[in-house]
Amino acid sequence: MGGRGASSQMQKNSLAVSSEKWRPNVEASENRIRGKKTETAILVGMDGKILIDKSDGHKSQVGFNGQELALMDGAILTHNHPRNSTFSDEDLKIMVHGLKEIRAVAVHGTFVMKKTRENADISMGKDYALAQKEHLNQTNKIWAEAQMKRLGLLEMDKLADQLNHSIEVFRRKWLAKNAKNYGFIYTYERRTA
Repeated sequence: MGGRGASSQMQKNSLAVSSEKWRPNVEASENRIRGKKTETAILVGMDGKILIDKSDGHKSQVGFNGQELALMDGAILTHNHPRNSTFSDEDLKIMVHGLKEIRAVAVHGTFVMKKTRENADISMGKDYALAQKEHLNQTNKIWAEAQMKRLGLLEMDKLADQLNHSIEVFRRKWLAKNAKNYGFIYTYERRTA
């Protein structure tokens, strides 16, 4: 009865139905942490229960101990990015702990990385890190050349902004292009309120 397609469709529907229970707590949590100057992480179970709500006081990281990592299996992790950036490779590497979805809150919306199948390829974080390293090598080369030219402070600031923007654009394009190949979907939810 049903074959492979039915099982796959049933699995997708199961994820969609259970996701509705967690959404109100995730949205309320994201509104609370949006715009904070330090990174805060909130883990929500599929039943909507908040399992972790923490900040280590840093601008760009929150650490997790073994007990906290064990809670991640089947849950949703949302956290803010004070610099309004998309996912870091560390964000994606944490998917290895069985998260259904990871979310990064920016000022005007939320970046979302969601599993589309149970056997999603968690090596995406490692591959993403390698791709970023290659891109970063190119931007570092441009920066070094600019330093050799002894540009003025304003020109260096402008170049730094351009290079940082190019890194963010590279990350977003890489994720949009490659996430599906690993069994994930990458989206951006624009803030409506």
